[in-house]
Amino acid sequence: MNLNNFKKTVNVVRRADIPAFTEVKIHGITESLGIIKDFRKVEHLADFIPGQSRLSLSWVRLENGEILKNHHHPTSSMIIVCEGKGELRGDQQCTLKAGDIVAVPAGAIHGFCGIGQGFWALSLQFEGSGLYENPEQPRVGFGLTSAPNSLTLEDLIIAQNKATDIYSKSELLQLVGSAALKDESIKARLLDALQCWSDHFQRILYTRVTFAKQPLYKQLAIKHLSEEVGHHDILHSSRDGRPRGLQDATIDGAAAWFIEQMIFLSDAERTVIIHFVLEGSSLVFSNAFKDYFEDSQYFSIHSVADEDHFQMGVDFLEKENDVNYEILHEVLDKAWAMITLLCDRMAELALSGEHK
Repeated sequence: MNLNNFKKTVNVVRRADIPAFTEVKIHGITESLGIIKDFRKVEHLADFIPGQSRLSLSWVRLENGEILKNHHHPTSSMIIVCEGKGELRGDQQCTLKAGDIVAVPAGAIHGFCGIGQGFWALSLQFEGSGLYENPEQPRVGFGLTSAPNSLTLEDLIIAQNKATDIYSKSELLQLVGSAALKDESIKARLLDALQCWSDHFQRILYTRVTFAKQPLYKQLAIKHLSEEVGHHDILHSSRDGRPRGLQDATIDGAAAWFIEQMIFLSDAERTVIIHFVLEGSSLVFSNAFKDYFEDSQYFSIHSVADEDHFQMGVDFLEKENDVNYEILHEVLDKAWAMITLLCDRMAELALSGEHK
């Protein structure tokens, strides 16, 4: 499709022409949604909606007596009733009619029921992906009748410690104490792979700053970046003049995944990925390998700074009142799986000699 031509032409997309789905499956349980019609499922609308602001819009429909059970999500949402009548349930309860606007904060418990002839409404999210944009991984939690934070920051730290322990047994960390690290060519290739990831990491941090929405989260992102900027150049200067430029599909793909999370996830989710997973894994890695690279300032810096940067995220979340730790647990698990995949590939590259 030629987007420039589209911008010069008025296009009409009928509600009936937007693909619909009616349910999602979460933890093996099928949840009825009424009708969901996500605007981004239509190419014209997906191209037209600004990508940087990541506005997401969907038509939603509940028939008379049809219920969308109480649920919550990690990002704020707005419901604009366009036709018919409904009932708001959950933390607030009232009757809704055409023209009413429901502002739902992140984490708030709410549900809906259609009354009379039911209702059509627009569902808008202003940060991250739409709630049901990916029906296989909906950004909602169902079945709660009270505040969703049955899990706490303490629980998240426990999960972090378990993930760190598993990561410490990864293929990359198994190199520590092995005969492989007595081979200078293996050590050089390991640094080449690390350089590739370190260059990507700088881009991830800049992306986080760019897409941070809430002022305090943006301040956190800027402070963290200011303490990390240039570390990839410090690494480069310690590599005996070996050039940058390693390209590897696994490392590049994992980095692209992390960048995508910085664009589409909420500020709290980004904080967990950066400060818990990326800084947490770097702390384990740097402490494990610093004795093998005693002349590298990069390792000595990170064996100290990474612990501070992890704690920076913990301290920030500790002050936040509106955090959904169930969602953050899911993000933590996915990000640890991705960084482990990336680091295992680094070990493979170092041992195999696939690159020069």
